Amino acid sequence: MRAKKINKSENNDLFTALFVILAAHLEEGHTVLTVDTADHGAPMQGQINGEVVTLYAWQQQLLGILATPIFALIDTQIKTQIDTQLDTQLDTQLDDVTTTETSLFVLLDTLFGQRDYLWAQLALSNHEKEMLIKRFDAITTLYQRLKNSDLNTFVHSIHEHALFANVEANTNYNNYQNSLSKNNQPIIYNITKSEQTRSSKITFWLHRAWQAEFNLAKNINNILNQQVSPLQIAIPENLHEHQVKAINVANNNAFSIITGGPGTGKTYTVAQLVIALQQATESGGMGLSIFDSVRTVPVWHWPHRLVRQPNVCKNLYRRL
Repeated sequence: MRAKKINKSENNDLFTALFVILAAHLEEGHTVLTVDTADHGAPMQGQINGEVVTLYAWQQQLLGILATPIFALIDTQIKTQIDTQLDTQLDTQLDDVTTTETSLFVLLDTLFGQRDYLWAQLALSNHEKEMLIKRFDAITTLYQRLKNSDLNTFVHSIHEHALFANVEANTNYNNYQNSLSKNNQPIIYNITKSEQTRSSKITFWLHRAWQAEFNLAKNINNILNQQVSPLQIAIPENLHEHQVKAINVANNNAFSIITGGPGTGKTYTVAQLVIALQQATESGGMGLSIFDSVRTVPVWHWPHRLVRQPNVCKNLYRRL
């Protein structure tokens, strides 16, 4: 089947901005980007480039992620100027608006209003300036789309865009067949609504991250369906009850995950599990090494990535 041909003349500013955000997130170890309106309250107002604008917190989140590299390049002299402007502007803000909430308004106001001055202050190569200008243009276009708008407008723009694929379009989703892989759409998204909180949550993936997550969930599901016969194992008496429980769960199931905070004994538990299983196979006269039939995963390294990515765990759980 031929991939869907994308209209190159289509306005792709929204795609460019979200693609840059997702790529930056992936470099930091985050495979998904979540926009959750349940975590945010009423919209906030501030002055940007001579105009009073309204931005919801989720809109500030997206703009902040996109603009962070430029803000990070601002030197001490410019930061001092921004801080002075911040103090002045705060006097005119509403009493219930905090410094944290208004800081993005002031930073964007400085960025848009003094672009040439900022560029002159930064010692960058021509290539760095070119990349900075592209990032600035992406910030500008995303800002123009988001200001004084709401989530419905944002969702409609995504729905109508040829470069975004909705998870619901995957007709074989429940059968673990990823039909989205046939489409030439680099960003995958999923929208969930909560009747209880009357809020919406949008999850975005780069296509390769979605594909990897989908395949992982599929493989885990296959393992879960396997029947295992528990071995008669000897568990050391010096283990904590939770460690004993973890070993028993692993011995009785084809797939298990051992989690815990730093220093809780994950590595030691897995080591004792492998030793116990190895001893059980040897004493049973099976003539097989435990590694011939069991594949172990260094689960003690998982929390480093997954604790910072709770949505990955939630998405995998939902798929299973």
